Amino acid sequence: MLGENYAFSAYASSIPAQYRLAAETFVFIALTEELVKIAQISELARHSQASLRSTIAIGLAVAAGFAGAENVIYLFRYSDIIASLLLIRTLTANPLHLSVGVIAASLIHEAIKDEEKSHYLAIALLVAVGIHGLYDYSILSSGGRSAGCIVILLVSVAWAWRVARRSRKAIVT
Repeated sequence: MLGENYAFSAYASSIPAQYRLAAETFVFIALTEELVKIAQISELARHSQASLRSTIAIGLAVAAGFAGAENVIYLFRYSDIIASLLLIRTLTANPLHLSVGVIAASLIHEAIKDEEKSHYLAIALLVAVGIHGLYDYSILSSGGRSAGCIVILLVSVAWAWRVARRSRKAIVT
């Protein structure tokens, strides 16, 4: 988060005002976070030769770690609105991070198990950045008053739920 803010402040003046928020949310926030998460998930899954279910567990652990670290930073940064911030993050941001972790993990697993699908790593990154960026953009562009972030959250949770169910069926059959 500190790197995101530093990088954005270094380049913000060179980005046209009408694109600044989109660049901040998609490139400087979502891309930075998701790139690091996907690198961690793929390295841990590859190293342990993980099954789909294990890769999803790794994705959940990595996403939960990021969400927890982000929550701590937000608590210190916005201590004046702690109660409402904790509620919003608990109900929306944390589940979003976890669902994106599950979705990305399933795509990462495909890339690891089949070398012909190595492009799934790029797809995992694009999907994760797209979901995360849309979520952040809908919140920041509306000052937190848009239901768009809830729609994005519900779609990502439903997608992650489907992926998780598929991983259970793979073990049973």
